[in-house]
Amino acid sequence: MLRHRAQLVRLRTLLRNRIHAVLADHGCDRGTSRSCWSGPGRAWLDQLPLPTASRTVVTDLLELIDAVQVPIDRLDCELTAAARADPRVEVLTTLPGVGPLTALVLLAEIGDIHRFPSARKLASRAGLTPTVRSSDRTVRYGHISKQGDPWLRWILSEAAQTPK
Repeated sequence: MLRHRAQLVRLRTLLRNRIHAVLADHGCDRGTSRSCWSGPGRAWLDQLPLPTASRTVVTDLLELIDAVQVPIDRLDCELTAAARADPRVEVLTTLPGVGPLTALVLLAEIGDIHRFPSARKLASRAGLTPTVRSSDRTVRYGHISKQGDPWLRWILSEAAQTPK
């Protein structure tokens, strides 16, 4: 359910970005402080003087966003109930950058934490360990290996980037 929700949110973001691209093609900018998706933002979008083809694209994309929002809201309710029922979520949410959904993804992707003898093994499972190239006495450390669970790597990266 968590992966499905993440894919739906990515789809919604793709649709929103497409609307922003259509607006940018016509020099329309709402600014960074105002949303196009709230009530006033939707009213602003409706009154924009766009050509017929662009108006049709924006209208269709808004309908798709509204359609995708329905399962996202349903999944949010189900996942919130699951988060409240799991005491591990409460412990994980004490960490900076970890909310209920992040905690649920961590629990789902890691599974039983005791199967990892060390934090290094868990980091390796997530693909967050550096690549190592060595020859004789020369050792070079590179970028993260990205060999591991992509969902775990994604959610840990998201949590790490959250401002304190």
